[in-house]
Amino acid sequence: LEDAACYESLGEFSIERGIENDRRFAGIRKNLEKSSDKPKSPVKDSDTVTAAIQSHLLSFTPSLASLCGFKCDLLKKDYEKSYLNGRPLHGKMFSWIERPEDGRKSEFASDKEIAVFYEDSSFAGMIVKGDFRLSYGFVVPRAKKECRLFTWKQIADGAFPLDWKKQGTALSVGSFDGMHSGHLDLVDSLMKKKEFVPGIVTFRSSYRAFKGDYEGEVSTFRQKMNFCSQNGLSFVIVIDFSPEFSKIEGTDFIKILCDKCGMRFLSEGLDFTCGYKGAVDMESLSKIAGDCGFELCTVDDRIFDGSRVSSSRIRSSVQNADFWSAQKMLLRPFAYDCSGLEWKDSEDGGETDEKKLKWCSASVKSNQVLPCDGQYDVVLSLETQESFRTICSVERGSGTEIRLLMPSGENRRVEEIFFTSAGKR
Repeated sequence: LEDAACYESLGEFSIERGIENDRRFAGIRKNLEKSSDKPKSPVKDSDTVTAAIQSHLLSFTPSLASLCGFKCDLLKKDYEKSYLNGRPLHGKMFSWIERPEDGRKSEFASDKEIAVFYEDSSFAGMIVKGDFRLSYGFVVPRAKKECRLFTWKQIADGAFPLDWKKQGTALSVGSFDGMHSGHLDLVDSLMKKKEFVPGIVTFRSSYRAFKGDYEGEVSTFRQKMNFCSQNGLSFVIVIDFSPEFSKIEGTDFIKILCDKCGMRFLSEGLDFTCGYKGAVDMESLSKIAGDCGFELCTVDDRIFDGSRVSSSRIRSSVQNADFWSAQKMLLRPFAYDCSGLEWKDSEDGGETDEKKLKWCSASVKSNQVLPCDGQYDVVLSLETQESFRTICSVERGSGTEIRLLMPSGENRRVEEIFFTSAGKR
C-alpha cells in the first residue's frame, strides 16, 4: 500500500476503524441506490489528489512485469531492427531475464505472454508463445529520451514520479544562466552517478532580475532546456522566483528536495548558497547532508584567463563584443534566441549568385543580453537545421532592434543567431 497514491491519508488500520468504515460505506451504498435514477454531477478530484495519482504511475519495468505475472525477455541489440520491422520472431533474438519475483507464482501468471524489454530495461512490447513459434502481441518503439519539466508547485504537491523518487535522484541547484563550462562540470558529476536519476533545480528567470541593476540573461529558458536534453538530464525543476520563495529557509528547501524528490546526491560549486539571505553555504550544507543522508559533492571552479568562469563574465564579454572570450567560457559560440521575434522586411541588401538578399528587422522583446551597437559577422540557425553566414546589425534607439541580411522569406524560420569569434565588423 505504501506505493499507492494518497497512502499518507490513510489512518491506522484497526478493527474499530474497519467497523466504522463498513457502516459509512453502507450508508453511501444506500444513498446511491436511492439516487440511481437521478442525474449525477461529476466528481472532481483536488489538484493535490490528481498530482498524487499522476506521480504514482509506474514505468513498466521487468520487476513490475514479473509482479504482474509475465515472464520477461531481453531483446538482444543485434536483433532490435528486425523486431521493430516486424520480421519473423526466433528464440535467438531474446534472452530470459531472471527476476527475484519469478519464484512467486501468481494465480494470474501468464504462460504464453512474454514482456519484452530493450537493453536499457525500457519496455519493448509483448510477444506470444505458441506451440511451435513466437508471434507478436504488440511492439513499443524506443521512446526518445525527453527532459521532463516540473514546477516547484508540482514538487510541493507531490507530483514527482514515485519510481524516480524510490530510485533516488542526483541534483544540482543553481541559476544555470548560459550553461557554461562550470555548469557542464556540475552536469557531468550528476551523469556519473549511474544509479540515480539526474536533474537540476533552476529558475525560469534569474533571481537577479528582482534587483534594479540586472543587465539581462546569457540564455533563455528554452535554450536552457535544450542544453539539459542534449546533455542527458532526465528532468528540470523550475522555480518562478518570488519574494515569498526567497523567504524559505535553506534547510527547509534542501529537506523538501530529499522528501519530495528522493535526493541522494547533490553537486554544487564552492560558492553555493541557498535559502533566506543565502544563510546555507557549503559548510552548513555538509552537516545537512549528514543529517538527511545524501552525498554532497563539491565541484571546483573552471578558470579562464586567470579568473573563475561565471555567467556575469560571459554577460560582460557579450556586451563588449568579445565573443572569443565568451566562446571559450561557454565552450560554444554565444547564441541569441530568436523565438517569438516578428521579422519585417526592409530595404534590399543586394544579390548573391543564387538569392536576392534583404535586410529584415525585429524589435527585441526578451531579457537576453546583446552586444553593443554595430554590425557583426554571424551564423544563422534555421528551423530546418540549415545554417548560413550573414551580417547582423544591433541598433538601440527608442528600443533595441536587430537587423539581418538574408534571403527573402527565410526570416520566419530563424531559430538562433550565433555570434562568431570574428566579432565586430
